[in-house]
Amino acid sequence: MTYESHDLKKSIESDDYQECSEFVVSAIQSIMQDAMDRGNNKIVINTKEPLINAIICHNLR
Repeated sequence: MTYESHDLKKSIESDDYQECSEFVVSAIQSIMQDAMDRGNNKIVINTKEPLINAIICHNLR
């Protein structure tokens, strides 16, 4: 089996990729900083669920 034998999709960057990326990075940093400020040394970010759920839950606290 070779790499060339696979039919892979080419990723296409959306027009707002940079803005979305910065938002997600900022949200994760905020979640982590908040946990560390509370002395919580165990931070779990479930990557199986949409990240937006984590961001929404964080913002509702």
